[in-house]
Amino acid sequence: IFDLHNESLYLVSSHLKRIFQIFIGASYESRTSAVKSFKKVLRPALNSFTTQNDSDKEKKLNVLFEVSQMLIDSINHEQKRDNLLGHPPTIRRLTRCLIMMLSACRSIGNKTIFGVLSQEDSWNLFKNLFQKNLD
Repeated sequence: IFDLHNESLYLVSSHLKRIFQIFIGASYESRTSAVKSFKKVLRPALNSFTTQNDSDKEKKLNVLFEVSQMLIDSINHEQKRDNLLGHPPTIRRLTRCLIMMLSACRSIGNKTIFGVLSQEDSWNLFKNLFQKNLD
């Protein structure tokens, strides 16, 4: 996903669709393992990705926005799962991945997530996360 030399944005999008399908799959074990694995490799991949000087900043931001959107969609899907508000550890891991993505966007120079998420959607996402913690 983060190899801009060998990946077109179309391929990145295609890979993210496959990852999303695993993240929202019916199998609890597959979902949990996939999210754990993704989170485990995300930080080193982002560190390498954000420090590459030979890549176009706009292309990097497009990749980060696409991954962020996939994570947001995964969080939203997990929150609605089985009317039980999802699996808290999975939501926590996905949220940490999203925070890492937003930090990477910021380190590249983009200080907003609103290219990915509207203000209303971001408010609803975080309101739902906090509401779950209060219940």
